[in-house]
Amino acid sequence: MEPKDDEKMKLDGIEFSEDVLFYGSPLRLKELVKLAEKCIGEVEGSNNVRLIVLETWLFIDFCIRELLMSGLGLNRVNIDACDLRYQLLPISFVRCIGLIEKLKKTHSGLPQDPNESAIKLPIHFVFFIKKHYPNFLSQLLDIEEEYYTKHVPELVTKKYNPLEVEIIPAPVQYSRIPKGWIKAVERIDKDWIKSANRLNDARNYAAHSYDSKKILQRMNCSGMSPVEHLKDECVKLLRDLIGVAMATEEEKKSRY
Repeated sequence: MEPKDDEKMKLDGIEFSEDVLFYGSPLRLKELVKLAEKCIGEVEGSNNVRLIVLETWLFIDFCIRELLMSGLGLNRVNIDACDLRYQLLPISFVRCIGLIEKLKKTHSGLPQDPNESAIKLPIHFVFFIKKHYPNFLSQLLDIEEEYYTKHVPELVTKKYNPLEVEIIPAPVQYSRIPKGWIKAVERIDKDWIKSANRLNDARNYAAHSYDSKKILQRMNCSGMSPVEHLKDECVKLLRDLIGVAMATEEEKKSRY
């Protein structure tokens, strides 16, 4: 569905709907937008059916892998010498999308791990404070308890006699995937997946064929201008994919 004018955003001259799938930092988004701009330029400026399909697929495959990397926190340990996008994630494009769907389904209903909001200090720094500023450390512990009481009650120190505990609660399963990521992938609907899988099927065929007519058939592009139809389909997939899906500043403020 075409977004209304007030539901669109622009970045580096490219217009996107807010109904988008990307999750990450603004800096990373800007880098991907530049890549998207080049990819869209290649698609719109070419009449080579095979090139259009391959260019679009390569970029979307990369973005889907980036989305998984950010959701699983793998970017923190990723390096060029061992690129986990291809060393660890599923080789199959379809399986990558399936993994996103499974993570969305299994984590969307779980509470966030309260320990993710815990105050963490390097142990050497704590020893330093204890040795040189013992009064400050005591004050800091009181502040920590006050913070937890107000914002993360699950982490408030519980002082009780273990012998008085009659019922041991069952362990709670928490999600350690950012809420912003779950929010982003909720925008991946059945229609987008259907279009992406159709593109993947056309790409698999185009990888070993130069038959433009059959490639167009696999994309269900027909009519008087099938190549223009193909361009429109590919550009829509690209534009739907790139954008911002992060918690707004207001949402962040409401937590404190």
